[in-house]
Amino acid sequence: MIKSIDELQRQIEIVAFVFEHPDKYSEIELAEHFFTSDTSIRRDMKALREMGIVIHSRKHAYRIELTQEQVNQLITTYFAFGNNETIKNLPLVFEKFQKKTLTFFIKTIKAIREKTIMEIEYRSAKNGRLQWRSVTPVTFYNAGKTHYLIAIHHETPKMFTLERINAFRFTGQPSTIKNVPSLGELFKYSWGSYTGGAITKVRLLFHDNMEQYMSEKFWVENQEVKHTVDGFEVTMQVKLSNEFIAWIMGWGKAVQILEPKELVENVLNRANAIIEKYSR
Repeated sequence: MIKSIDELQRQIEIVAFVFEHPDKYSEIELAEHFFTSDTSIRRDMKALREMGIVIHSRKHAYRIELTQEQVNQLITTYFAFGNNETIKNLPLVFEKFQKKTLTFFIKTIKAIREKTIMEIEYRSAKNGRLQWRSVTPVTFYNAGKTHYLIAIHHETPKMFTLERINAFRFTGQPSTIKNVPSLGELFKYSWGSYTGGAITKVRLLFHDNMEQYMSEKFWVENQEVKHTVDGFEVTMQVKLSNEFIAWIMGWGKAVQILEPKELVENVLNRANAIIEKYSR
């Protein structure tokens, strides 16, 4: 029987630790590591077995077997999402970290809560090079089909693709970042999951028959909507990301970009490239 959230968290931490280090630690050693008693460890193991987790004890040392589904359930429980949301890109992460997968998520979450620094060896999307980066983790972010680690690197919030993290270390050192931004602050001007880019004023003109649909949509908190003689106009401050440009192009001729000129040129270039490709 789980008596508290702290007890459940400790039990998941024990699973991560033993799963990563099979046949290595006894009850007494686990008790010392988790600052509890060997009796509590026995109770924890009993509770974990009742959850369906396979636990072996050999020569006073524990071994735990987990399926990917169980790893996902334990991570999301530790996240306290509360909606049984699974991490869809976990198989790629698990393929890389194997028995360290659960440890990675749990220790990162602890670093987020305790505002401590972690180090990640990250593969660049541009040149494929691996480089160690010292970051302050902020949160794991669900972008629908994948989860990202949002962390502050060189005073700048960045999104790190979990699959491109090659290795990790936890320093335990307090972060020097005083004001860690919330998700609301990070994505205030973003369209989708991309947090970078310059904030730009955008004015769009939709056909009259789109007025009811557009007036009932909340895109960004700074949006302004009004009916004009030419149609239905939407004004917003937003970052010009690939996601935003793709959304604009998805409307086809139902929308006209009034400003900025940069956005018009970007859409035209992409449209012309598509036409050229399929007209060969």
